[in-house]
Amino acid sequence: MTKKISRYPVPQLNELPEDVQAILNGAKEKFGFVPNVVKALSHPRIDCKVSKPY
Repeated sequence: MTKKISRYPVPQLNELPEDVQAILNGAKEKFGFVPNVVKALSHPRIDCKVSKPY
């Protein structure tokens, strides 16, 4: 079990759809880690694909 980073539920990477996992993996490659704000935006109720850079 991982430590909670906030009151907002942050899903685990393996719980997310593959296209969202690809976005988080891209953030990890660019920054060396996945920032908490990106993890929070990946919540299934928020469409993080909207913030995907073109």
